[in-house]
Amino acid sequence: NPDKDQTHEFTLTPGGTIKGVVTVPAGSYPSSLDGIFGGLQGGVMDISRRGYQPVTGVATDGTFVVEGLKPGQYTVQLAFQDPELRKFVCANRPITDVVAGETVEMTVEFIEGVPVTGKLVDAAIAERPDGRAFVLAQMESQNVGNAEVEEDGSWTLYLYEGTFDLKYFVEGAQGYQDFEPI
Repeated sequence: NPDKDQTHEFTLTPGGTIKGVVTVPAGSYPSSLDGIFGGLQGGVMDISRRGYQPVTGVATDGTFVVEGLKPGQYTVQLAFQDPELRKFVCANRPITDVVAGETVEMTVEFIEGVPVTGKLVDAAIAERPDGRAFVLAQMESQNVGNAEVEEDGSWTLYLYEGTFDLKYFVEGAQGYQDFEPI
């Protein structure tokens, strides 16, 4: 009723913060790429709720801060977008507990990954499917790498040691598909 005063009680809870630093082995990239951390993209993933908040900027010294996170368990997912740097993969998938009003520090370590190559071919036509296509690597249902499929159907992913599920996606198709070896 607009004529009556209404009072609502509520409590605001401050969000938590992740403060991190990204490391890459010294001397493993050309000096012309100094400041490489500006080419990182990704975010923090709330593993219990599947929420995602982008990391909006990694400083040239590799530091980043993500604020205002709801309490929960988070992991950081970052990847280099520059083709010369895609060989670097996240060696650790740190999981941390974020608590309201507190700051958690973490290190995200990148190493030079192992190249995994393949070719995407539509068996019905013995050619690469039409449309933009991607290959996705997952470990324990977490996305850990992706690569765009070239015009000839070839692709290269860089991965760290482990066991992965590979899926592919073609624009216009319905969702990611499992590979069928031929």
